[in-house]
Amino acid sequence: MKKSGATTNQEIIYMDSKRHVEETYTSNTLKYLSALYNNTRDIVCVFDKNGIVLDCNIKLLQLNNVSDKREIVGQPITRFLPQSQQQVFNKDLSLFLSGKKLTNEIREIIDGEGNHRYIELNVKPIYKENFEIDFILSMFRDVTTEVVSNKNLENQLTALEATSDSFWIWDLKDNHTRNKSLEQVLGFKPEELEDTVSNWFKLMHPLDRKKVERGIARHIESKGKIPYQVEIRYKNSKGGITYLLSRGKVVEWSANGTPLKMIGTETDITATKVLNKVQEELIRQNETFEHVLESTMAGYWDWNIKDNIQYLSPTFKAMFGYKDHEMKNAVESWHKIVHPDDLPKLINLYNEHIRTKGKVPYNIQTRFFHKNGSVIWVLSNGKVIEWDKEGNPIRMVGSNIDITNLINLAKSNEDLERFAYLASHDLQEPLRTIKDFIQIFKEEYGSKIGVDGKSYLEFIENSSERMTQLITGLLDYSKVGKTSHKETVDLNRVLKNVLKDLNTSIKQKNAIVKTIGLPNVIGNEIELHSLFLNLIGNSLKFTTKEQIPNINITKGLHKGMLKINISDNGIGIPKDKLNTVFEIFKRLNNSQEFSGTGIGLSQCKKIVETHNGEIWCESEQGKGTTFSFTLQTA
Repeated sequence: MKKSGATTNQEIIYMDSKRHVEETYTSNTLKYLSALYNNTRDIVCVFDKNGIVLDCNIKLLQLNNVSDKREIVGQPITRFLPQSQQQVFNKDLSLFLSGKKLTNEIREIIDGEGNHRYIELNVKPIYKENFEIDFILSMFRDVTTEVVSNKNLENQLTALEATSDSFWIWDLKDNHTRNKSLEQVLGFKPEELEDTVSNWFKLMHPLDRKKVERGIARHIESKGKIPYQVEIRYKNSKGGITYLLSRGKVVEWSANGTPLKMIGTETDITATKVLNKVQEELIRQNETFEHVLESTMAGYWDWNIKDNIQYLSPTFKAMFGYKDHEMKNAVESWHKIVHPDDLPKLINLYNEHIRTKGKVPYNIQTRFFHKNGSVIWVLSNGKVIEWDKEGNPIRMVGSNIDITNLINLAKSNEDLERFAYLASHDLQEPLRTIKDFIQIFKEEYGSKIGVDGKSYLEFIENSSERMTQLITGLLDYSKVGKTSHKETVDLNRVLKNVLKDLNTSIKQKNAIVKTIGLPNVIGNEIELHSLFLNLIGNSLKFTTKEQIPNINITKGLHKGMLKINISDNGIGIPKDKLNTVFEIFKRLNNSQEFSGTGIGLSQCKKIVETHNGEIWCESEQGKGTTFSFTLQTA
């Protein structure tokens, strides 16, 4: 028990500390420092070697919810620290007094509400003239936000490093990148490739580099609402191509909206790509598409449906006569220039595309108004590529292609084919009349006209027959594609019927025809019969008298479709005429030696194209010809 009027040792120490505070606080040095630390954003506290507070700035007062400095000055500093930190402080003070520097030290504390916070600690000694420590200046800064952010980023990077993806960080302000794992994906050693933005861009395919630039620009322009995602072809260490799917996001912006930092991943998708010839074809198609986007009147768009933000490419706007800055990137911009009769069709098709979750394709021919008032026909294609959990559309991309010339050409072709049909149809009747009268003339006057007369009459008859064949060929040609009905066709049945029709010619020439089992295809059986009849018939026809026709029918694959080859050992086609074999009325041989109209191969080409296929030929004069064409299997 304390005796009345007695003074304890603790009170003596406290009074000594108060006296020391009063003496020290009047020093010029402390006054000078006080003026400085009251204007800093850090918490500043001055204490002596025993941990007694000599002075502090207003930040410490605010932290402890006091208004008068006298409530803190003269008290042990541990009194204002969380209990969990008092022992840490005493240990730090002991180390500091023994000579340890405490500079930029990070300490984790628990605040009054039980939250974990991080403090950056800087402690400086202030010496007396005899080089003894007079008092200690400490500055504390709350760096919780920075530490937590860095920890989260490090955790993300650690997680990314543990996956098969490569990750990247791009400091947009200083144009600095970190992309070490991509070196391994592409097969480079660290010393072979410096980790810089320019080096990564150099390794990209030039056309993909443009896609990357466009994708980043769209992402930044939309403030991150349009995601950055693009497939990139990289040149790897072996000189080959590695396909990567690159995704990224701007994670840090300045106060004025300038992007500062972007992070992302790149996934190796090479294994999912078709190799060898199919891969080369894909590259060719991509290059063609890029060329269309950059060099023709084709445009593309990217629509963030949820926020109703739509990116319209400069080529989209140029299609209708507008410069990039003249048309706002918005849905209403192109709504204004759609033909009023076509806008409801576009909206209805979009609603159907959404309702069926994309099963009804968004593909439509639409009229737009050009800036100069003319009408532009556009083929518009689009697809929703992202949906939310409730099944609502989030993002839709598409393209617009100017097909005005194709529409006009199709109309011209339609008019031309109708003219050919009507003209050839109307010519048949007078030709039949001519042939009938030739027959009557031969029967009644054949014995009276002499040898020369009979020769003339035979010439007229032969000319009429050739005219009939030509008209029939024209009629057949004009009818190709008129029947849009397509069904499953058994090509083995078609081939069997064709060989039956050609049986007489096959027997007369002792021809050898080798066939193979063929699959079912989607098509028009009558037109496919005509296709095989023409090609096999030509193989029988175009041989020398000494030759025994040898015809071989084989199958294969081409661009994912069935390929059929019809090869022969006939007279072949001269090299300089290979490019014109499918032109209408283009005869490649003397009509006196080989009969024909010059329509058959043109008809074959039209039949194959109406079946969405291709046809071509390879030939060597005197050694034979191979005609190849593609069809869609059922």
